[in-house]
Amino acid sequence: PTIISRCQRFDFTKVPTTEIAQRVEDVLVNEGIDFQPEVVRLVATLAEGGLRDALSILEQCIAYGQDHLEVKHVYDIYGITTVQEKLELLLAVFDQNAKTILDKVRFISEKSFDIKRLTADLIELLKECVIYQYTKDESLLQTASASEVNQLLEHCDASCALRMIDVLIETMEKYRNATNIHAYFEIALLKMMNLTEIKEIALRVHTDVKPVVSQEVVKHETDTKKETLKPHVKEELPLQEEVIDHKEEITLPLKEAVVETLSTQVSQVTEFDDLTIIRYMVGADKETKIEDESKWGRYKEYLHDLTWTKIVRYMDSSEVFVSSKNYIVISVPYEENANMINDELHKDQLLLFTKEILSVSKQVIAISSAQKERVRQEYIQRHKNGSLPAAIEVKIVQQEVVKVDGNKKETIEEQLLDLFGNHLEIVEE
Repeated sequence: PTIISRCQRFDFTKVPTTEIAQRVEDVLVNEGIDFQPEVVRLVATLAEGGLRDALSILEQCIAYGQDHLEVKHVYDIYGITTVQEKLELLLAVFDQNAKTILDKVRFISEKSFDIKRLTADLIELLKECVIYQYTKDESLLQTASASEVNQLLEHCDASCALRMIDVLIETMEKYRNATNIHAYFEIALLKMMNLTEIKEIALRVHTDVKPVVSQEVVKHETDTKKETLKPHVKEELPLQEEVIDHKEEITLPLKEAVVETLSTQVSQVTEFDDLTIIRYMVGADKETKIEDESKWGRYKEYLHDLTWTKIVRYMDSSEVFVSSKNYIVISVPYEENANMINDELHKDQLLLFTKEILSVSKQVIAISSAQKERVRQEYIQRHKNGSLPAAIEVKIVQQEVVKVDGNKKETIEEQLLDLFGNHLEIVEE
């Protein structure tokens, strides 16, 4: 056996792509072979840090293209798609054109292109979109040009691109045990298409931001006069306030019907910054969290319940982050889902829903998984430094909830129309 302490160790690292490209270009110039500039970059990328591999690839390309090397020669030899074909595939995903996506995957299958390399190339292309959006530095781009990246960024921002990268990475891990990787690749693209649809829904929530107009019940001193509705503009409390009052009392039977949203209300998302979430964490109770965690998983039972499905569908894969007797903070995978839950229009329904599954009405605050990890680290740091802010005190002030046409019970058809709008056609057999 060899004695390690008597040996000298040499670590051979990969050769940088720029140096490989320079060496490949020198060989082509010295041999007097005409070539397109993109050929040099592509050969250096395929070599993956090996100079000997780069020269072997170059030798095969020269044998195929003779005295004039073009990019298509490299693509034909190694069964990889062009940058333009990758762009067209991603644009079809952004446009939610399922037919075009399936046609392109079928074409790729017929041409025997390398699906694994194509998946890796899509990851690299989306990664460059993220890098370019943050840096605007063209020198960092290796796979695509700035114009091509900008073309993708017109349809997709960094957060959307990162979620698509997660889908592709997860799919690559499944290729090892797959008998038909083309089917896995198709499913990955359809998942990515679904992500763009979720983002479009969230963007519609942010449009036309206006003050929330709520309805206040004004009661006259005598019992003989009827209640009248008086609209007023609801003012948002600043983050420095320690008390957030909810002026609703849950007095309706929980399963009778969903509280009607008055026509004068418009959608407005309440955004919770990191400091505000930390203040919720300070005021949270561990025992209450454990109790709520044991019950929170029941939300899945209400996914197909017409009374609750409108809000429960945004809670998919949600987890209890912190909890107290009057509020609960949950984390969801995507920021778009959190924005939907934090919409002011869902506040009354969430109070009813927490009463249903937790047996007590609570304010529901939703944050994304990314924000959860961020505030967790900041909370630990502040705790070490002794700089934690004051806790937020949430009070549920009981007050009567007004329901439009309270004597009339909704039919199944009315609940379906409320969920899907006037585009629903009910056919009786």
